[in-house]
Amino acid sequence: LLVVAFSAYLVVWVPWFASPRIMFYYPYPPAVPLLSILVAYWLIELWHKKQHVLVSLVIAAIVVGFALWLPNWMSWSVPVSFAERLYFVLPNWR
Repeated sequence: LLVVAFSAYLVVWVPWFASPRIMFYYPYPPAVPLLSILVAYWLIELWHKKQHVLVSLVIAAIVVGFALWLPNWMSWSVPVSFAERLYFVLPNWR
């Protein structure tokens, strides 16, 4: 399963990675389920190797990142100060 998922991820993503055009979001969503499978497999392997703290930190980072970016993905209104601090951390993100 791991080899198949990784190969499928590469088949979906590498042609777009090599493209000289500007990258937009639309070529990446087909690769997201495959990457999720790979991350889940990696976390399960770490769990079996008794790396519970690392697995917990990775899962916490995923949950926090999801919670912080959900308003942006769902087009919810947020206070300007929140958007300035989070979404526009880097000057070229404007």
